[in-house]
Amino acid sequence: MIGLALVPVLCLLAAGLNGCEYSSDSDEPRVADSPPSSSSSGGQSAQESQQGSIDALTEILGFPDGSGLPYASASAASWSAEIPAGTYILTAACVAAPAADLVVRLGNAEPERTTFGCGTGKVVYLDHQGGRISAEIVPLTDAPHVFTGVRLDPGPAAWDQETSR
Repeated sequence: MIGLALVPVLCLLAAGLNGCEYSSDSDEPRVADSPPSSSSSGGQSAQESQQGSIDALTEILGFPDGSGLPYASASAASWSAEIPAGTYILTAACVAAPAADLVVRLGNAEPERTTFGCGTGKVVYLDHQGGRISAEIVPLTDAPHVFTGVRLDPGPAAWDQETSR
């Protein structure tokens, strides 16, 4: 009975060792070199590359939260909306490009332009007096599969209380 229980365990151990190699210099196991992926050989389809960019952007930016506040994603995302007074966090992101410009305009004020590196999010704190907010992300390259996104979230309630003092 114990012998029957050992067979599956030994099979699992053998499968785990199958991915290891031993060098002649030491008895330390190391992970075997993996075969080249289809993307490194150019085998990845345009649809797979685009979906990869969308997935990477979503990891940085997150999904729309249902608050009704603006959220946009596209090759050059933008939105413009009437927003009530309050504190907000504007988050911008881009993938598959070296950098992008974030252009934010509050009401009729001059737009503010900030360049940031893609692959991470750019977070801007806004103490908004109410009215129109416009946000746009312009990638600094025309590379294929570039994806950008920009969202607006309410700031923590504590910020509203501190700014009203």
